[in-house]
Amino acid sequence: MNSRLIRRSTALGATLGLLLIGIAGASPGSAATPEAAAPWTDNSKPVHARVDALLGQMTVKEKVGQMVQINTAFPLTQTWMQQALITDGAGSLLSGGGDVPSPNIPNSWASNINTLQQYAVEHSRLHIPIIYGYDAVHGNNNVLGAEIFPHGIGMGATADAALVSNSEAATARGAKAMGIRWTFAPVLEVSRDARYGRYYESFGEDPVLDSVLGAAAIKGFQGNDPSHPVIAATDKHFAGYSEPIAGHDRTMAQIPLRYLQETFLRPFEAGVDAGVATAMANSASINNIPVHASHYMLTDVLHDQMGFKGFVVSDWQDVFALKDSYHIAATDKDAIRIAVMAGVDMTMCQDEPNGSRFVNALLADVQDGSVPMSRINQAVRRILTLKFQLGLFDQKPFPKADPAAADATVLNNPMDVALARRAADESMTLLKNATVKGQPALPLSKSNKIVVSSTAIKAVPWGGNPEPIAKNLADQVGGWTLGWQGADGGGEGCCTQPTSDASNGNHLPGETVFQGLQSAVQGHGGTVTWADPAAAPAAAASADAAIVVVGEPPYAEGVGDTESNALAADQTDLVQKVAAANPRTIVVVIAGRPKVMNEAINAAGGLVMAYLPGSEGGNAVADVVFGDVNPSGRLPVSWARNVGDQPFFYQYLPGTNSGSDGTTAFFFACCGFGSSGYDPVFSFGFGLSYTGFSYSNLHAVSSGGRNGTIQATVDVTNSGTKAGDDIVEAFAAQPVSAVLVPPKRLASFSRVHLNAGETKTVVLNFSTQNLAVVQGDIDASGPLSVEPGAYQLMVENQTANFTIP
Repeated sequence: MNSRLIRRSTALGATLGLLLIGIAGASPGSAATPEAAAPWTDNSKPVHARVDALLGQMTVKEKVGQMVQINTAFPLTQTWMQQALITDGAGSLLSGGGDVPSPNIPNSWASNINTLQQYAVEHSRLHIPIIYGYDAVHGNNNVLGAEIFPHGIGMGATADAALVSNSEAATARGAKAMGIRWTFAPVLEVSRDARYGRYYESFGEDPVLDSVLGAAAIKGFQGNDPSHPVIAATDKHFAGYSEPIAGHDRTMAQIPLRYLQETFLRPFEAGVDAGVATAMANSASINNIPVHASHYMLTDVLHDQMGFKGFVVSDWQDVFALKDSYHIAATDKDAIRIAVMAGVDMTMCQDEPNGSRFVNALLADVQDGSVPMSRINQAVRRILTLKFQLGLFDQKPFPKADPAAADATVLNNPMDVALARRAADESMTLLKNATVKGQPALPLSKSNKIVVSSTAIKAVPWGGNPEPIAKNLADQVGGWTLGWQGADGGGEGCCTQPTSDASNGNHLPGETVFQGLQSAVQGHGGTVTWADPAAAPAAAASADAAIVVVGEPPYAEGVGDTESNALAADQTDLVQKVAAANPRTIVVVIAGRPKVMNEAINAAGGLVMAYLPGSEGGNAVADVVFGDVNPSGRLPVSWARNVGDQPFFYQYLPGTNSGSDGTTAFFFACCGFGSSGYDPVFSFGFGLSYTGFSYSNLHAVSSGGRNGTIQATVDVTNSGTKAGDDIVEAFAAQPVSAVLVPPKRLASFSRVHLNAGETKTVVLNFSTQNLAVVQGDIDASGPLSVEPGAYQLMVENQTANFTIP
């Protein structure tokens, strides 16, 4: 979802007392319906019957109102609520990034949403509640005091579906306690271009990884029964959003249909199979057609081919963009007709005037017949179905959250803290552990004398002077935290929110990397001291080890687009100078994407990719650096060697000039032309451990033919001296194929814990559909299906042959 740069005036005071504005004395909607005459309130009836009963009583204007979602204007006023909820009849409200109540604490969210629900139910003719939504993309990240989980790329590094599900279930409990019943998550895009400012939001570059973790996230948010979700989840952004042609957010993509179906659509189909309640359309265009205008994408593929039963919501202002930006419509009326007929059921509007703009234009479309009532009824039926499934009609007299329970559920919840710590721990990815003076650079001893340093990064030239990365919690939690562009770490130019509230003592929870390291050595005889960059080399020279933290400032969407994705020069310089003074220099990367930083990597004794690890990231870095946790994260994306290597991913197709890896052994690399193949610094799935693992007895058997399964097992042994987790990745190869396929494709993966010396048999079963390709010529005219023939399954040094008949 997108949020705007221009901020709303907040001239009115924001007090909880103002929220309780005279609702009891306000006039109820005319012709209030007695309960006996409202069969849709009978929860003994099936949902479809209740929807039919309510739909049959609604006017055209009431139906059209259900199809609009309006960004909430805080502080609430009766005038605004009357216009948005009654005149416009909005079916849903949301809080865009940074659009929060004051004070921004859980009980305030609950009180505000209670006020909105009460107003909607008591003042509308048919007493229809709203669905309230926001972007809970890494915890309840809009709420000050809520535990912040790692962003998607870090969760992808865990390859732990159960952890992902449990983390989202915790988020759902907190959201529901505040009255928020819809999250615009998970992001099921496939990361392909590190220049793109939303790269960190997805689970990674592989569609199988994204599918498994995406389905787990949806089940975590919604619970085990999609017909009665805890909160509604969202397949977003459907689809093909993550590989814009020039790496810039919300710009055109040219994606061949074969590539679209084999790669980008797979995670969304997995989401549909998991019972996801809603889908959000891609803001950009694909092959010259804005997705919000694509009947092919939103109806033919999503509903008809995938079997999606929920409703489609637009992204921020994107229906109006068909006129204002894409110019495929001359009027609002035309833009709305195009989007609605393509398959958009609900339109997200940045404010109430745009909500009115939508309602009036769609009413005109209905009046002149350009949008038939059958399409209106279809959209509203989908929206009402979710409201009934969420139980919103069954809470009397209106859906209401307990403000005190909201605080208890969201603030200082030990279960949330433990889950966030585990997620951050499991995400930490050790990429380099060189031998220094005869010993591995890591782990460090808690009795060591350690020097820490990092530079500060301004998000924008006009920003303030932020704390250095190692001391900056805002950098650590990333974008989409409190504000659209993240929490205020001092260097942000706009669209952030403060990390604390002096009026109530509430604050962004967590410890920075520096704090986490300091806490870890207490009582163990060691010291962790700070050195500014200028003094760091000299301080490192007399220390046992040095830690340099590098990375990026927080950002979201297009603000985070980058032309080069290279590590800042002053950060590289700091690493090189400190490492020259002390070869046991550990580099920790706090970033939403791999940075091009070859000189820093070469200089470092150890390298840890921490991604955007959330509130517990500082503690998690310390856990891994000191060996309390054996690192187990695996790169969910490929780490590019050059700034020009974008888009970049491991599934490159074979070709006549795709064998060069940048060495002089190949003609095209000999004269400075560089590599043409897949030549990462660190490949997809790479990650080191403080122990070793060996593999044996890989077996793979096909059953059920082209629509069957592959049963695979492999024995994994912890061959080292420390207990640890291994992520066992099974890649499939197809020696001969009629349609080009990558040299290897992830087919299955499993996370396993092994004590030192222990062996376990790991099951890696998977559907043959993971190997499906689009048949046919360049026109991709054939079906997505599995080619019969010979295949190989590879797990590290093990290979097993199998045949699909």
